[in-house]
Amino acid sequence: MPRNNHVFVVGNITSDMYYDTFQLDGKDVPFLRMHLMVNGTDGAGPLSGLRIVVYDTLAELTYGYIQRGSRIAVIGYLQRRTHENQNVFEVVATDVQFIKNIDWERGDLVRQDLVRKGKLRPTHEDLDAGVKAAEEGGAAHDGQEK
Repeated sequence: MPRNNHVFVVGNITSDMYYDTFQLDGKDVPFLRMHLMVNGTDGAGPLSGLRIVVYDTLAELTYGYIQRGSRIAVIGYLQRRTHENQNVFEVVATDVQFIKNIDWERGDLVRQDLVRKGKLRPTHEDLDAGVKAAEEGGAAHDGQEK
């Protein structure tokens, strides 16, 4: 992250999100783009259409949980790049926190899939569920032998 370039913003997703992958060094990299509506403060009005981009596993995970209208907090840094001869300013997310209007069921399924693929470390709930499944499988196996 660039030195002294830190952003923390909380807002609501105002439009449909764009999720895709692109090739980098022969590897598919997941990419998520969304726009936030950020409430104003004293002396500053609200900001509509703040562009947020998320890359890699964080993009996959975030896309599973959020939807239009979700309220999220984003930690990241500002980036300027050129797209079709125009400067584009965006926040590159390094962390996303889910606050409101979140699809927890769909997101948990995506998270579990990422754990199975080895892209995320399992949580204690995943580990507890694995132990319970093994115990239940062992109990069923023991019943079959008798």
